[in-house]
Amino acid sequence: MIQKEIKHYTDAFKKMVLDELENSNSSYAKISQKYKIGGSMTLKRWILASGRNNLLYKIVLIGAKDEIL
Repeated sequence: MIQKEIKHYTDAFKKMVLDELENSNSSYAKISQKYKIGGSMTLKRWILASGRNNLLYKIVLIGAKDEIL
């Protein structure tokens, strides 16, 4: 049977990654790949837990002015 690998990240590591995300133009995907983090959802959970909501992507709805939204 193949065992699944479970990763645990220290608070210091999470802070370092979030600091880099804040101070660079890198995407969640690039940061996740660089540090071999299991996916962008992991970063989003860290952001929410840390209260650094400024790092969350904003969703902007764009449409024609005659569209009903």
